[in-house]
Amino acid sequence: MIAACMVLSLFDSVYDPGASIRIWRRDRLNHKSPNSAQTESACAGALRIKLGGDSYYGGVRVSKPYIGDNNKNIENEDIKRANRLMFLSEAILMLIIVYIIIQIM
Repeated sequence: MIAACMVLSLFDSVYDPGASIRIWRRDRLNHKSPNSAQTESACAGALRIKLGGDSYYGGVRVSKPYIGDNNKNIENEDIKRANRLMFLSEAILMLIIVYIIIQIM
């Protein structure tokens, strides 16, 4: 996801690779699940937003830490930006997998 942020930052200055790396390093372990905050922290940093916080599961409030910094207000366009980040991350992973398969064959 950080690599995808680097690519997207070439076309749109809203993506911040430095913040993506910094927030990922700082917040990637901020949830009980070992995987849940990994990409969430990279995305929060990339978009300079704060994610996470308390959630409700079956009507019960569960306290969770925030991820990222509150550098700007979240706006509707951030959903599209996060989707671009996610889809490009997936494309990069697929290219890596294809490359590995070609090398093995």
